[in-house]
Amino acid sequence: MEGQFQILFDKMKIEMQSQTTELKQSITKSIMDKIDEKLIPLVEENKNLKNKVEKLEKEVEVMKRAEKKNNIVVFGLEEKEISTLELLKEFKKHLNQDLNIKNR
Repeated sequence: MEGQFQILFDKMKIEMQSQTTELKQSITKSIMDKIDEKLIPLVEENKNLKNKVEKLEKEVEVMKRAEKKNNIVVFGLEEKEISTLELLKEFKKHLNQDLNIKNR
């Protein structure tokens, strides 16, 4: 009789372990599904932001190149903190003096 109780007890123990394992797997799957569900929009937003950053970096690079393209360096002419128009007038004045050109 005691042997039968032991066998019954062992079967119940195995069944409970099996149910516990199934329950753990079910809970884990449910949690992972919810995490994945919440992650999808974040991954999409991250992808969009990366594309936007890449596009903006390209625009900045183009703007830097365009800005440098129109720049000239004049040695010997002091650049003061004045406007571009005033710098151009100062450059014209020095150029006229250096080339002995009279203002017209």
